[in-house]
Amino acid sequence: MTPTVVLFIFFIVFAVLFIGILSRPQQVNTFSGTDFQTQPLDQSAIKKREDYLTKMETRQRTISIILLVFMVLAFISPVFYAWFDTLHYKGILDKESYDARIGDNNLLMGGMLGMCGLFFFMISLLKRKMLQSYKSVILSLNQTDFETMLDVNQAMNGVDRFTMSPPFIVSQSGLYVFKLGRVLTLLWADITELTINSAPRNGYFIKMKVKGKIYFFTISDRPMLDIFVAECVKYGVPRPSQW
Repeated sequence: MTPTVVLFIFFIVFAVLFIGILSRPQQVNTFSGTDFQTQPLDQSAIKKREDYLTKMETRQRTISIILLVFMVLAFISPVFYAWFDTLHYKGILDKESYDARIGDNNLLMGGMLGMCGLFFFMISLLKRKMLQSYKSVILSLNQTDFETMLDVNQAMNGVDRFTMSPPFIVSQSGLYVFKLGRVLTLLWADITELTINSAPRNGYFIKMKVKGKIYFFTISDRPMLDIFVAECVKYGVPRPSQW
């Protein structure tokens, strides 16, 4: 088998495993175990929550469209270049060689489109799982925690604000941390240690000890990190020694 075929088979196997993992249902544990619609809220508070969730879904659809256009252009551009380059050989190559080269380009285009579609499907699954995780948590927040989330999100960088994907959400009971579709649900009372280190380029590595277990995640910008540390200290988590 040629290296290209081996690489393609490896990619297919990886894609199947990736899709299988993402397709597994995830039960997001929340502190309240309730839905905001069952809470005694006035109509304005309910509408504010529903508008936020609707905006989040709309924003994710917009991102999907932008991503699809970008991926199609990225995957197809080299193929079009090769196809137009082949056209220059018309009349130079014999008919059999020319037709074979055109056929190879068509096969390449089909393969690239297939890979593009598979990549997009994998990313869509990941995005959908992330959206479901955010919605599960947001629906469970009481109104005070929801308003706190909105205030905290104002400190996010431009990319996170546009995608409406905060790295964490705080509540009076504990902390929700989002990691590529997974949600870490950590009670404040269970967090015994917090360590922060700068990442090699940008961002910060967070290490938390919770009931003897170690959890790692990242926060990309300093304003969100400052809020994160302040909230942790507010709810009794020991302040990091270097902070």
